[in-house]
Amino acid sequence: MWPVILILAILSVGFSIACLPTQTVVTTTTTAAPYPCSVCPMIYGSGCLGGATDVCATVAEVGLSYTLGVIAGYGFGDSNTCSTIFSCPLGTTSQVKLPITGTILPGPSLVIAWCQETGTNAGTWYYGIPPLSTPVEIVATQCQGIVSG
Repeated sequence: MWPVILILAILSVGFSIACLPTQTVVTTTTTAAPYPCSVCPMIYGSGCLGGATDVCATVAEVGLSYTLGVIAGYGFGDSNTCSTIFSCPLGTTSQVKLPITGTILPGPSLVIAWCQETGTNAGTWYYGIPPLSTPVEIVATQCQGIVSG
C-alpha cells in the first residue's frame, strides 16, 4: 500500500509543478527624442551651474527638446540651425553661463537658444534672436531654484 501512496504523491506533486502559472514580464523603456544636432553640443546641462542653490530643474522637468531647422514662429535660422526654446518651471528661473569668464547671469524668462551647425561660428550657442534682441554667446543654460528669503 505504501508504494502506491508514494507513487500517487509523487505524481500529484509533479502535476502541481507542471501546472504552475507563468508570469509574462513586459519591459518598457522611455527614451528622450534623439538629439538632432551633430556639431552643436547640448546646451542644457544635467547639473547646476552654481550659485545660491544647488537645486536645478532636470531636462525632463523643463520639457526640453532640440530641433534642427528654422525656428518655428520666429522665422529665424536655416536648415543648419540647432535650437531649443523653453521656459523654466515654477520655482525656478533661467540662468546662462558666459564663455571665457564663466560668469553666470540671469537669463530671459523665455530662453530661445540657437547654434549653427556650419559656418565660421559652428558649435557656438547664443540666446536672443536678431533683430528682436542682440544675440549673446553662452556656453550653458539651466533653470536654477529660486531662493526665498
